[in-house]
Amino acid sequence: MVVKNEDGGVVFELKKVLTDNKPSATPEVKGLTGLALGFILVGTADHDVAMEMLHVLMEKSATELQDPNMRFLALGIALIFLGAQEKSEVFVESVRALAEPFGSMVSTLVDVCAHAGTGNVLKIQKLLHICSEHYEPKEAKKKVVIPVVLISRLQ
Repeated sequence: MVVKNEDGGVVFELKKVLTDNKPSATPEVKGLTGLALGFILVGTADHDVAMEMLHVLMEKSATELQDPNMRFLALGIALIFLGAQEKSEVFVESVRALAEPFGSMVSTLVDVCAHAGTGNVLKIQKLLHICSEHYEPKEAKKKVVIPVVLISRLQ
């Protein structure tokens, strides 16, 4: 079977699952479908598929975005941009349209994956700044420490 094809292939079939509105298309199914797309298209910076995944997230309410399975969809998007560096910048800005705090989390995740292993000092400084900000939820700081290590140590 072809991986990516307009009329068939794995990516085509998985995109159909993402846009499915049947009751069987639960947030868990959509989240894992997004993660599968990310694994298949890792590092390709495929804006078309990433935008389709983003549209799925944009259709969700702030409450629906709190479902932990939506994080898998966000991770799938980020994996598509793994190592893409500047190719991800326009997409990172598009993601900021999502409801907060989910939009910030996804934009940071995409940015981190895009620059993973580059040793980009400016990105490391930006992430360290995020770590030092004083947010109410303490979970935010935990989520940034690992990306700092990814960017700085995987050269």
